[in-house]
Amino acid sequence: MLCTVVSGAVIYVDDDAAGGGNGQRWATAYKYLQDALYEPPSIGDEIWVAAGTYKPDQDEGGNVTPGLRSETFELINDVTIYGGFAGYGASDPNERDIELYETILSGDLDANDTPGLDPCDLWDDPNRGENSYHVVTGSGTDETAVLNGFTITAGNTFSDSGGGMYNYTGSPTVTNCTFIGNLSSGGGGMCNVEGSNPPVTNCTFIGNSADDSGGGMYNSDNSSPTLTNCMFTGNSAGRGGGMRNWNDSNPTVNNCTFIGNSASYGGGMCNWDSSSPVVTNCTFSRNTASGYGGGMCNFDNISPVVTNCMLWSNSALSGPEIFDDLTSSTTVSYSDIQGGWGGAGSNNINSVPLFVDPNGLDGIIGTEDDNLRLKHSSPCIDAGDNTPVTEPNDLDGRPRIVDGDCDTAATVDMGAYEFSWVYIGDFEGDDCDVDFGDFSVLALNFGQDNPAIDIAPFLDPDGIIDFKELLVLAQHWLAGK
Repeated sequence: MLCTVVSGAVIYVDDDAAGGGNGQRWATAYKYLQDALYEPPSIGDEIWVAAGTYKPDQDEGGNVTPGLRSETFELINDVTIYGGFAGYGASDPNERDIELYETILSGDLDANDTPGLDPCDLWDDPNRGENSYHVVTGSGTDETAVLNGFTITAGNTFSDSGGGMYNYTGSPTVTNCTFIGNLSSGGGGMCNVEGSNPPVTNCTFIGNSADDSGGGMYNSDNSSPTLTNCMFTGNSAGRGGGMRNWNDSNPTVNNCTFIGNSASYGGGMCNWDSSSPVVTNCTFSRNTASGYGGGMCNFDNISPVVTNCMLWSNSALSGPEIFDDLTSSTTVSYSDIQGGWGGAGSNNINSVPLFVDPNGLDGIIGTEDDNLRLKHSSPCIDAGDNTPVTEPNDLDGRPRIVDGDCDTAATVDMGAYEFSWVYIGDFEGDDCDVDFGDFSVLALNFGQDNPAIDIAPFLDPDGIIDFKELLVLAQHWLAGK
């Protein structure tokens, strides 16, 4: 559940609207998002968009051309666009939940894309020839242009970049968004070029594909976005299945996972031509490269800094975890690298990280349910370095630095997730044991909504303390110190 603070006028959009509305309230909402964007909004305005599917070639005002692939949702400085509202007809139309009320920005203009295709097969879908070149565009914007709570899908630009989102000298704020099933030459999900530095937070890039660079994201020509709490899963490209950074592009990447991405060079991430990202508390697992660098590859004067990370079970012809060419040198510290690390850096380990369930419930690598959280016996717990940590919370939103091994010293874990004893039933949260004290806490809170002892988000996302928490406690009874 995400709350919104109103700072200016609110413009309402709902694809269930009858049409002819003025956007001033849910009962008279615009039917199409383009009408709200072309109004135009004033400084500080917010656009609230209800659950549904919106396409960039649709409006009532006559400002866009139906079927024209170049039509796009253009972000606007000083305007925030929120998705995920219940909308008109709901008991509370202002209720916002981006999962329950999914709001989709789709480039499938003819609504005929073949569903369920593998990212590598999207290029062969004959029904994508009429799709939008760029579903969303943030060119020329700054961080006051905000996109929050949308699914962006079905962009398709073979000869250009940024099928899902394209930013040219633009740095919009992108939060709580999912980029899925987009195609392009570079940056299937998102492309940032010519000094574009968007802050991207709590976003997922899944099943996107690029013919050349960056299946999930492509950053080029001095573009250095800041990514926090993001997931790159099942994306594919020639270079950089999850992400490619090129030509002096130096993103900051915190608390992110790169899982099951594939490429010829750099299954998880590919850095090229003086591009040196700073990567902290990230997990690279099950990424593949037919050539170099299953987890990460670096070419042409690259000096990435990798700290508090895990690179495990990646595969490649050469350099399964990290590949550096003769001009590049990655500094790796306080990280778990399969096979060990002999390059620059210190305090690294080569130990099985003991993920909870790396294949997920579906048993398929590189899907959204892959669980790379740590078991309570993982050697990666409290094995990191607190110094470079800038984010207070991990990928789950829980406190980033805690005393996971119960030695009285709070130290950050390696990887994107901080181990929390509450995950295995220590509902007291202060003694690193699962015992009668935790059963008492569970009993007192049974049937209540208590986030402090909820084992969400990966086992029980309902927020209610119930038999699911009891089952976890039983499974780990008397575990701990």
